[in-house]
Amino acid sequence: MSASSRGNLETVKLLVDSGAKVNESDPFGMSPIIGAAASGNRDVVTFLKSKGAKVSPGDLERMYTIMRAFGSHEEAKEEINKIRSVLGESADDLLPEIPDPPAQTGKEIRDAVVIVWREFIDALKAGETKKALGYIASHERQKYTEIFEAMGPENVKKAFSNGSQLFFDEEIDANAPFVKCSIIRTRDGKEYSFAVILVREIDGIWRITSF
Repeated sequence: MSASSRGNLETVKLLVDSGAKVNESDPFGMSPIIGAAASGNRDVVTFLKSKGAKVSPGDLERMYTIMRAFGSHEEAKEEINKIRSVLGESADDLLPEIPDPPAQTGKEIRDAVVIVWREFIDALKAGETKKALGYIASHERQKYTEIFEAMGPENVKKAFSNGSQLFFDEEIDANAPFVKCSIIRTRDGKEYSFAVILVREIDGIWRITSF
């Protein structure tokens, strides 16, 4: 419900009365109560709680990842703490403290990203889609779950049977919120370049947001 993010309480009430699900997430995994809290809409948060809206650790972790893709760890941490403040007691035990990730050099980031990508591809080549999804950023995991399910294990294995080597087009900035690289795939005898983007999640691990 986008109305919860906009703080339109009357519209939210109307939607809920019409059957809208208070715990249904959007394509990025954001639930209505998290959207309302992120916008500072305490009245909407209170109303959604009264209708059974729940908050899970995954909600805040996904929100952190989305924010981290566009800013620094400190900025994302500050925004999450604001959300926790609006949510009140319902968030106290969910994400009590956001750890500061250890500093990494550009080379260390590159090495970590290469390992993540290699293990992700190996899992897909083996048809182990559940394992592969562990390398996908939390806010994109549902999307890729549906994609892999639609493809089926055998088609997934076939699609990634030749693997895909990562290419880094530029030097990695150790302070950048995400890493962008590329892969080359061959289709019908022609080579195509596809972007691969990874972000460092709240647990300090680099995961794939798109490929």
